[in-house]
Amino acid sequence: IFGVIAVIAAGLAVALGRLPESNAPSPTGGPLAQLRLAWRRPWARFLILFAIPEGAIVLGFLVYFAPALEATGTNPAVAGLVVATYGGAVLAGTRVIKRVASRTPAWVPISIGGAMGVGGYLVAAVDQHAVAILAASVLIGGFYGIFHSTIQAWATEIAPEVRGTATALFVTSAFTGGAIGTGLGALFAQ
Repeated sequence: IFGVIAVIAAGLAVALGRLPESNAPSPTGGPLAQLRLAWRRPWARFLILFAIPEGAIVLGFLVYFAPALEATGTNPAVAGLVVATYGGAVLAGTRVIKRVASRTPAWVPISIGGAMGVGGYLVAAVDQHAVAILAASVLIGGFYGIFHSTIQAWATEIAPEVRGTATALFVTSAFTGGAIGTGLGALFAQ
């Protein structure tokens, strides 16, 4: 199956490479110049740095939910299914934000998503049994789908002349934050 996915990905890469750019901005220099332009923008700098703790929250700490369930005696298959609801909640959250984003100011989904993230981790902190971790997984998945999607859309707009670079820095920071969160979680889990 991985070979099939690799072939499909290669085909998509070739097809996407042949598509014309839409409203392509004029080149702004090489990679270092683009990094400087993105970093000079205060909101871009804020968002790139903000993505580190946000990535830890949505990607890093979540990996300990299944082991927490297993530590309470839950079978590994059930633990995996419970935590998999995170993915379903992410999909549902992205559907919600898609319908709501154009009609509400950004602070509304950011606040709602943020409250879901706080609620999810509070539930997980209080109880690590299946029902609590299920609720936490759904809330944090909703947080990712609503909050992160809103922030990610903002990341594509904060430096339009170097949109790709600013967005790549945001995503890199989010995944770096996920790695840091996983590492910090390991200290507590031990």
